[in-house]
Amino acid sequence: MFMPDKLLATEVDIFTLQEQYRDLLRQSENERLARSFQTRTSAQRLHRKATNWLGATLVRLGCFLAAPESVPACRLQPAV
Repeated sequence: MFMPDKLLATEVDIFTLQEQYRDLLRQSENERLARSFQTRTSAQRLHRKATNWLGATLVRLGCFLAAPESVPACRLQPAV
Protein backbone atom coordinates (compact mmCIF):
# COMPACT_ATOMS: atom_id res chain seq x y z
CA MET A 1 0.00 0.00 0.00
CA PHE A 2 1.45 3.39 -1.02
CA MET A 3 1.34 6.15 1.64
CA PRO A 4 2.75 9.42 0.25
CA ASP A 5 2.31 11.37 3.50
CA LYS A 6 4.88 9.10 5.24
CA LEU A 7 7.57 9.88 2.64
CA LEU A 8 7.73 13.62 3.29
CA ALA A 9 9.80 14.93 6.19
CA THR A 10 8.31 17.65 8.33
CA GLU A 11 10.22 20.65 9.64
CA VAL A 12 10.34 19.02 13.06
CA ASP A 13 11.91 15.89 11.55
CA ILE A 14 14.53 17.95 9.73
CA PHE A 15 15.30 20.00 12.85
CA THR A 16 15.60 16.80 14.91
CA LEU A 17 17.99 15.26 12.39
CA GLN A 18 20.10 18.43 12.35
CA GLU A 19 20.33 18.43 16.14
CA GLN A 20 21.28 14.75 16.19
CA TYR A 21 24.00 15.47 13.62
CA ARG A 22 25.35 18.36 15.71
CA ASP A 23 25.35 16.15 18.81
CA LEU A 24 27.30 13.47 16.96
CA LEU A 25 29.82 16.06 15.80
CA ARG A 26 30.31 17.34 19.36
CA GLN A 27 30.63 13.80 20.69
CA SER A 28 33.24 12.83 18.10
CA GLU A 29 35.22 16.02 18.79
CA ASN A 30 35.21 15.27 22.54
CA GLU A 31 36.35 11.70 21.92
CA ARG A 32 39.13 12.90 19.60
CA LEU A 33 40.35 15.36 22.22
CA ALA A 34 40.26 12.69 24.92
CA ARG A 35 42.29 10.29 22.74
CA SER A 36 44.88 12.96 21.95
CA PHE A 37 45.21 13.78 25.68
CA GLN A 38 45.68 10.10 26.56
CA THR A 39 48.35 9.72 23.89
CA ARG A 40 50.18 12.79 25.11
CA THR A 41 49.98 11.61 28.72
CA SER A 42 51.32 8.17 27.79
CA ALA A 43 54.22 9.70 25.86
CA GLN A 44 55.03 12.01 28.75
CA ARG A 45 55.03 9.07 31.16
CA LEU A 46 57.45 7.16 28.94
CA HIS A 47 59.69 10.21 28.63
CA ARG A 48 59.69 10.70 32.41
CA LYS A 49 60.55 7.03 33.05
CA ALA A 50 63.40 7.13 30.53
CA THR A 51 64.76 10.36 32.02
CA ASN A 52 64.62 8.95 35.56
CA TRP A 53 66.40 5.78 34.48
CA LEU A 54 69.10 7.74 32.64
CA GLY A 55 69.66 10.04 35.63
CA ALA A 56 69.99 7.15 38.08
CA THR A 57 72.33 5.30 35.72
CA LEU A 58 74.56 8.36 35.33
CA VAL A 59 74.74 8.84 39.10
CA ARG A 60 75.70 5.17 39.58
CA LEU A 61 78.33 5.46 36.86
CA GLY A 62 79.74 8.61 38.45
CA CYS A 63 79.91 6.93 41.84
CA PHE A 64 81.61 3.92 40.29
CA LEU A 65 84.24 6.13 38.64
CA ALA A 66 84.78 8.43 41.65
CA ALA A 67 85.98 7.48 45.09
CA PRO A 68 82.86 6.89 47.23
CA GLU A 69 84.16 9.18 49.99
CA SER A 70 84.67 12.15 47.63
CA VAL A 71 81.06 12.61 46.49
CA PRO A 72 78.35 12.91 49.19
CA ALA A 73 75.64 11.54 46.88
CA CYS A 74 77.59 8.32 46.43
CA ARG A 75 77.42 7.56 50.13
CA LEU A 76 73.63 7.61 49.84
CA GLN A 77 73.54 5.17 46.90
CA PRO A 78 73.13 1.47 47.63
CA ALA A 79 76.07 -0.70 46.67
CA VAL A 80 75.66 -2.19 43.20
